[in-house]
Amino acid sequence: VYAQPSIALFDDVLSALDAATGKFVFERLFDSSGDAHSLLSKSAVVLVTHAAHFLSRVDTILVLVKGKATFTGTWNDLLKAEPEDVEAREAIQSICSSVQERDDAS
Repeated sequence: VYAQPSIALFDDVLSALDAATGKFVFERLFDSSGDAHSLLSKSAVVLVTHAAHFLSRVDTILVLVKGKATFTGTWNDLLKAEPEDVEAREAIQSICSSVQERDDAS
């Protein structure tokens, strides 16, 4: 991370962390939307995650269903997405509702 790689790949690195630690790690490594720049702000980052509550803070979201790309876009695009494929629609609805439920619990 400190070497400022051109490309950084992370596979579900937030899943084993509690909420506070996950937020801390995300903000320090990946989130460049705040005042302070993240450690990887100059790197192309691929973050594979089930932590849907961070999706509104990333540049581009790619949703895969059974290995196929079913959506690519921003968080706002995802909220408005209405794919024709039933499985893709269900996956996107699940992502959006899980974030909504999390926001409601806060």
